[in-house]
Amino acid sequence: MKTKSLHQTAAALACLALAQAPARGANPEGHRKLVLEGERAALGESVDPESTSYTVTPTGKLVFRSGGGWYIVAPGGKAARLILPSMPAPGGRRFTDLSASFRGVESIAAEGQVAFIGETTTTTGADPKTGLFLARPGGTIRIAQTGDAAPGGGTYDFYGAETPRVSNTGKYVAFRCNTLGGPGGGLFLAAPGKSGSSIKAIYKLGQSAPGGGTFTSAVTIRSDEFAVNDSGKIVFVADTTTRTALFGWNGSKVVEIPRAGNGFFTMFNNRGALVVNNSVDLAVGKITGVRLVVDTLDKAPRGLFFQNIAFPTLAPNNDIAFTASLFDDNRYSAGDGVFIRSGGKVKAIALSSDSLPGGGAFTDLAPYGYYPVPAGDGSVYFQARTTFGEAIFRGSGGKLTRIIGPGDQLEGRTVQSVSFDPSPLRVMAGQGAVNETGQLVYHADLGDTDGLFLYSPPPVPVIRVEKSKGKELTYGKAEMGFGSVSTKSSGRSKRFWIHSDGRASLGKLKVTVKGAHRKDFRVKGSIPSTLKPGAEATFQVRFKPKSKGNRSAVLKIRSNDKKRSSFKVGLSGKGV
Repeated sequence: MKTKSLHQTAAALACLALAQAPARGANPEGHRKLVLEGERAALGESVDPESTSYTVTPTGKLVFRSGGGWYIVAPGGKAARLILPSMPAPGGRRFTDLSASFRGVESIAAEGQVAFIGETTTTTGADPKTGLFLARPGGTIRIAQTGDAAPGGGTYDFYGAETPRVSNTGKYVAFRCNTLGGPGGGLFLAAPGKSGSSIKAIYKLGQSAPGGGTFTSAVTIRSDEFAVNDSGKIVFVADTTTRTALFGWNGSKVVEIPRAGNGFFTMFNNRGALVVNNSVDLAVGKITGVRLVVDTLDKAPRGLFFQNIAFPTLAPNNDIAFTASLFDDNRYSAGDGVFIRSGGKVKAIALSSDSLPGGGAFTDLAPYGYYPVPAGDGSVYFQARTTFGEAIFRGSGGKLTRIIGPGDQLEGRTVQSVSFDPSPLRVMAGQGAVNETGQLVYHADLGDTDGLFLYSPPPVPVIRVEKSKGKELTYGKAEMGFGSVSTKSSGRSKRFWIHSDGRASLGKLKVTVKGAHRKDFRVKGSIPSTLKPGAEATFQVRFKPKSKGNRSAVLKIRSNDKKRSSFKVGLSGKGV
């Protein structure tokens, strides 16, 4: 294939920009500026947002790093200080360093809190101490500091401690550090509070490990491989005297997590799902164990086969996006692909051979280190190199949309390059560039400045159904059993919850029961016809068999969610 000249490429970019550019000064539909380099914050200082350290909250606010500190900003607003060096610290002290962890990075919660290892001194600069803190808009909490008594014996030593991990709402912070005296260190779980933080030891050095051996190093090269969710459950990799293994804290004890293949822990979410990957296969599961779902040589969509599976990213709703190299049935290379596993099925989002919207072609669909991120509605955001430069795309249901790229217009300037930070070091789903409502934050180089922008896709309604709190029903596979119930009894009831997870209202809601034994299953309670985004409704189904034997029906929940317009749940029970 002939290579385009620089003049031809420039001309093509110019044509593309003219075709897509709005009036000067306006941004493309759905794109809003959050912060630009050199802009003034609320208190007058200029900010310089880093291009790889940020999280977008569920409400579209941005928490970003600038000048060694952290700010928060809403679309159209001015950046407000969250925590900066030299700001007052709890206990009448003052912060001098907010990046005192071994890796010098922090953990940002989905709702905007920042957990960090920081150094403080007295107001006169004396008595330096290192500690663990949680910064939030209402003020900074000191969780613990060097010299404090640690559960299990000894005192904390935060010097060289690993980056802590914070849950999405900031309810829990998990951290590993050494101790002076006592067992020598371990893994700890804190529940931060204004009046103090309760802390428990999850494991201590020398403690017996499930499956044999004892726990060894508290801080290792693998110690970034741990995460905590809002239920206080933890998944972590730890060294023992006999092996390196994957473990979980289930809320009451430490267990070893049985895993298929040889993958390493990758991500965790609030529903308790976790992902394990080793660039060859992909395994998913929970603390109770994981199983392989995609392996080398497995058949891929569009008649191809998987060769290597890499860079998986887990969404809060359990969707998983990943990249893979492919080959055809003759074992010849067939390029790369971006895929999603949703509802137990693997679907192709984009392949190297796909045509691009507006023309051009992919030159590198899966660059090394580029993580695709699921948006939570069956679509995936990803970065790819094309004949017109590196751009950001969104794929869903066979449709590919170019979100932003070179030649587009932002703030009256021509975009030179774009990128987004999928935050692979943040191992909790929902933390990073994409929030749970599908909004994306990306970095754009505009030539004379650069900044961070928010892209909001067109709002759509999304339904989620649970059979009990935290136990989601899978669309297309949902079932509810009522067991054996006497025909002479008043029946047995089961409760369901309907959640509106999209950015548009969930409407046209209607619950009915169909099937041969529909009169045995009665809906109790009523639900509103419309649920606003983030709202929920609940109802019950009572099974009161009219005859003995196996009884069955189908619960239908209708809504304006186009992908799940009729959410069916198989109902079964036995009359005795």
